[in-house]
Amino acid sequence: KYVATESAKDPETSVIDLALLLKAEVLFAAKNYKGAAESYRNVRPAKINKQYVPMRLYKMGWAMTEAGEDVNGVEALGEFISNWPKDPLVPSALIKRAMNFQKNENYEQALKDYRQIVDQHSNFESVEACLQQIALIQAQLRRKEPMIAAYRELLEKFPQTSIKAEANYWIGGGLFALD
Repeated sequence: KYVATESAKDPETSVIDLALLLKAEVLFAAKNYKGAAESYRNVRPAKINKQYVPMRLYKMGWAMTEAGEDVNGVEALGEFISNWPKDPLVPSALIKRAMNFQKNENYEQALKDYRQIVDQHSNFESVEACLQQIALIQAQLRRKEPMIAAYRELLEKFPQTSIKAEANYWIGGGLFALD
């Protein structure tokens, strides 16, 4: 209602965009991703403080993927990753995008994103999970040598992993199948 009132007075005022951004943040926090995505989409980046532009794009992409707008969400996350490669949220954006690619059976893109996390964001909390997903995708694609390599890397970097037995099983099974 506030946005409609302000739009009638002055459609170019930045107050509209600030209100939409605040609305999007509330909806995002409430996990109303469809509503949040719509509000983030309606925010005009040129009308908000520059410090909020990356976060808006990141959350818009996240909300879109959660709301089932896979293509738009991946696009927004990709734009965020490209434009702000040093932002601390990049690993999170990469994993969200990788999971979306994997869900939609775009395995090569998923592998690239998971690999980028492992190689460039080694302190990210989900590196272990990324290595496991790399191994699982390689297994699903019936690529034994890359699967074995991924599980070995997982065991090397995370020797106390909760999937140690599973990793050893698949390494052994993969080596047996290679003979």
